[in-house]
Amino acid sequence: MGTTRRVPPRPPDPKEPPKRWWTPFRRTSSSISDVTRTSLLALVQSADAFPPLKSACGCVLTIWDTAERVRDSRNNAQALALRCFEILNVVADSVPNPSALSSEMKASLARFNE
Repeated sequence: MGTTRRVPPRPPDPKEPPKRWWTPFRRTSSSISDVTRTSLLALVQSADAFPPLKSACGCVLTIWDTAERVRDSRNNAQALALRCFEILNVVADSVPNPSALSSEMKASLARFNE
């Protein structure tokens, strides 16, 4: 009769977070950001009794909006640059002999590429 050898449990991986029952309910940075923004908006609307608080919250919200616009503009600019690069590649692939292009067309493509 053979004996069954018991395998010891594997030690937890230090890089992996522990599995707990509340793991699915962890707050994400976006939910914390939403709660913070909502709280600041509520403070701005209800802080008439203390004008410095209202001003400070309004200032923070203005800076927040500006930062979001900058981030969105940067993302849009990157998407536009990628699209321009794709268009240039399509144009380059569609021209069988680049030396046959007119000088005006070459100048237009050079300006587009800048």
